[in-house]
Amino acid sequence: MTTVLLVDDSQIVLKTTRAMLAQHPDIEVVGAVSNLPDALRVIEEFLPDVTVLDLGMTDRGAESAQQGRTLVENSRAVVCISLLEEKDLKKLASLIGVAVCIDKMNLYAELPKTIREVARPVSVSN
Repeated sequence: MTTVLLVDDSQIVLKTTRAMLAQHPDIEVVGAVSNLPDALRVIEEFLPDVTVLDLGMTDRGAESAQQGRTLVENSRAVVCISLLEEKDLKKLASLIGVAVCIDKMNLYAELPKTIREVARPVSVSN
């Protein structure tokens, strides 16, 4: 079972994403929060396998950028979601240290597969 935390300031996105992920028996949403301080508390308490973060929430000044970096540093894996243009998305994601981003327009097609990919343990070859 892969545990997931959803972080988005839109209640509609949180609700619909949670409902969509509930259709995947191997994915369990352990929290859905609408601000970064709450996200940090849930990460500390549950240490989910994957945190799905609305990247735009980290682009609201120095404090939100720092909270975004702290979230990434304390998470096992982070998938960013956003409606930003691709060039802006990549720039902002790199500032907080995230490599995996999904356009919200493709969220339902890509998110379950991406969660599984980033949560998969890395195998070590001898």
